[in-house]
Amino acid sequence: MSARSRELGRSTELVFSEEDLLEFAEASGDRNPMHLDDGFARRTPFGGRIVYGSLLALAALGCLPGEDLARVRSLDISFLGGIRIGEPVNATTRRSDRRRAWEVLLSGRGESLVRVVAGEVPVIEPSIARGAGLAGEYAAPAIATVARRWHAGALDAALAEALAWVSYVVGMELPGRDGLFTGATLSALHGTVRPAGGYSTGVRERDERTGRILAVGSFASHGGAAVTATIECFVLPPVPVLSGAVLLPRSLPSPSGRAVVVIGGSRGFGAATALALLGHGHQVHAVSSTGGAPVRELAESWAERLFVHRADAASPAELAHVGAVLADQGLPLHGLVLAAAPPPLPMRLTVGSAAALADYVAESVRLAAAPLGVFLPTLAEQGFALFCSSTAVTTPPREWPQYVAAKGALESLAGWTSAAFPRLRCVVARLPKMLTAMTNSPSLRLGAAAPETVACSLVDLLEGGELPAGLTVR
Repeated sequence: MSARSRELGRSTELVFSEEDLLEFAEASGDRNPMHLDDGFARRTPFGGRIVYGSLLALAALGCLPGEDLARVRSLDISFLGGIRIGEPVNATTRRSDRRRAWEVLLSGRGESLVRVVAGEVPVIEPSIARGAGLAGEYAAPAIATVARRWHAGALDAALAEALAWVSYVVGMELPGRDGLFTGATLSALHGTVRPAGGYSTGVRERDERTGRILAVGSFASHGGAAVTATIECFVLPPVPVLSGAVLLPRSLPSPSGRAVVVIGGSRGFGAATALALLGHGHQVHAVSSTGGAPVRELAESWAERLFVHRADAASPAELAHVGAVLADQGLPLHGLVLAAAPPPLPMRLTVGSAAALADYVAESVRLAAAPLGVFLPTLAEQGFALFCSSTAVTTPPREWPQYVAAKGALESLAGWTSAAFPRLRCVVARLPKMLTAMTNSPSLRLGAAAPETVACSLVDLLEGGELPAGLTVR
């Protein structure tokens, strides 16, 4: 096996690096930012860059015996969950009676993430699409090098090139930047004479409610065969921009003479809370690992009261710089909002995923513990510390055990803070599901609340003078 993988009994562990993604991007021409741009990928439900689906399929196929892989003429691929860079997955293979086929399953976090059925018999060619179509020329000669690197060099050259082609079509054309590749069926039809490199695709079905697109197409490979394809993908809708009109009053309020630090204040609920606090006259220091452009743009005319700090909330050293800026301003620290949390991916608690669950909880706790360690000594006695928990604590979603455990740990930390600082108002907010980057998927969007509405209600509660010292859970 290559340096990227190692044998684990009857399964193979695969890990994909930054270099692997860049190599596939160069070979396929698919430069979708979901795979290459950290800033863009953080605004997706995956919370970071994910591995190309077609690269995963090639690596899965590389786990098959070479003599069997050489006979493969059809692929049926389902992408069931995203895989981040550096995240280990296990590949298991088994013989299937269906079409004299092999089945390869990639699993991680206790979940099945990719399923590839590789058959010796081509499936029936898909019917002509009825929707808008695309046509053009495509070539990916370097994909053969990628295939060999992942031990899939014996795969029919037409199918290897077609895997690169479908990735390009979804990532760059249909639907393009906001497309999410979820599956494909490919068949290599040898003996068909067509101009090499030509392709056509068209939409067979489109569901406006969920964003699902089912497309069909064909590609004349340079490997000497025509490849027919049925492609499934989704269009991820953009996350609605926060409404400054809801969060900020029309005129600048009188300054309160107090400062508030918002950890995770660059976007989503954290940004909404920062703006709502700004609307109450406070000087707001929004801490973000990404720079905080969205919150800064929404409050351009309030710049003298809004300070955006690019810092890692888990790093006491970087947060100390924020503390130094606060000291220079000379205003008392009135509040600390702990809104940062790593985005969770679907997980099940198994022997294999236990370590990943523990790592997620540890990362979540660090994002609260480090700011508490830095700012608690300077927090005003009658000030507040807001711990952003979730209704998931009382109604646990089955697919997020790590998230439930992390929020439970956060609430316990709030209890300790209240006991250690009895004059402080420690507020645990069990927030509902909100429409943010984390929930911007066809299923999670349903029933999600607007973060502006939740933030305004919560800040009104904090500033209403009714919350006593001690621990409050809302």
